[in-house]
Amino acid sequence: LERHNYAATMMRQTSGGVGPTLHRRRGTKKKSSRIKVTQNALLVLMALCLAVFVMGIMVGSRIVPAASTSLDKSSSSVSSPDHIGVDHLLSDRTAGNANEMKEMQNFLRRGAAVAKTEEVAIAEEIEDPANIYPYDLVPESPDHDFRSWSPPGGDRYTEYKDGDDPYVITPSIIAKSDDVARTRREHVKNAMKHAWGGYKKYAFGHDEVAPLNKSYKDGWGGMGTTLVDSLDTLWLMDMKEEFWEARDWVRDHLKSDIHHTVSTFETTIRSLGGLLAAYDWSGDKTFYDKALDLGERLFHAFDNNVLPSSSVNLHTGTAVSRGSTNIAEAGTLQVEFRFLAEVTGQKKFKEKSERAFEALRKLNPDNGLFPYLVSSGATSFRNAVVTFGAMGDSFYEYMLKLWLQGGKKETVYRDMWDKSMNG
Repeated sequence: LERHNYAATMMRQTSGGVGPTLHRRRGTKKKSSRIKVTQNALLVLMALCLAVFVMGIMVGSRIVPAASTSLDKSSSSVSSPDHIGVDHLLSDRTAGNANEMKEMQNFLRRGAAVAKTEEVAIAEEIEDPANIYPYDLVPESPDHDFRSWSPPGGDRYTEYKDGDDPYVITPSIIAKSDDVARTRREHVKNAMKHAWGGYKKYAFGHDEVAPLNKSYKDGWGGMGTTLVDSLDTLWLMDMKEEFWEARDWVRDHLKSDIHHTVSTFETTIRSLGGLLAAYDWSGDKTFYDKALDLGERLFHAFDNNVLPSSSVNLHTGTAVSRGSTNIAEAGTLQVEFRFLAEVTGQKKFKEKSERAFEALRKLNPDNGLFPYLVSSGATSFRNAVVTFGAMGDSFYEYMLKLWLQGGKKETVYRDMWDKSMNG
């Protein structure tokens, strides 16, 4: 059964039959109710249904003639242009039964042949020692102390480096992996509790905690950047007490009308994105109001050129342009501003931010790989350096995210992603 389940899983994946998983929102909890049905199980189920149907017809064909023999001969011989005799119907039905029985037998034979082929193929794969998954999947104990853990270093899992999938991943391996992940989940949450505890004790409401000297920094304008950027993580980890305490700070203390020039890119992805994510999860209007106010101020970065200015003064709206920008700064604002447009109904946020992405797309490098420095008017590249690190990474990330955000219907973004990855 395990082998059959694995084969059916692989067939669904290679045929594109795996659909998206929908997640519940607003923090409600619900255990998964999905039932996995393998291809072979479906074949057996269909055969059983067909067999029951045929048996019902056959039993009916025996009952009806028996009842008809008790009828008065004179009444059974009555005929008219609109009347078809019962005997004629039953003879047609009996002939049909024989054909259906043959079809059912052929159907079952085909199903058995498919199952045997799958079983042999998977058995051959697993019997090859090179295909056996070699890594231990040992659950972590609840009291494991990760402070004594030493990272094993790089150059591991090299068999994956060329994109290969070298092992047969059976349902039992998937189940073990899930069990390990569940035991690690609490340790991940404990790490967040530790980090948040340090921030709350030494830097609550400030941009960053300085852990070594147990102090804080306000290098992002004093807008509580760490707090706002952590809101959705607090919600997802079910740290609701900490979430609502942070919400109160946002409501009572967060101000975007500051005479400070901020990075358009960093403030959009951390502060605007953090507020919008918190609103999307909780539905609390505090986050909506603060996000709209900040979004309006940041949006002045789009005033002068097709590509946004790299920085903007949140009080005056003055945008600062260097004559050039990098593709990450210009192409990593769209997810946030498109969502702001959706929740506010103000299309300008969507249209102008998309215009910047479209301008980058029209530069159209042959291999899909964009040099990271581009002119503010998006007329040309200013260097020939391609990077998936700083100044370039998130531009490629947003190609795929925009396609997903749009319900996988805006193929232009997926085409850009595919071209870049192939490049």
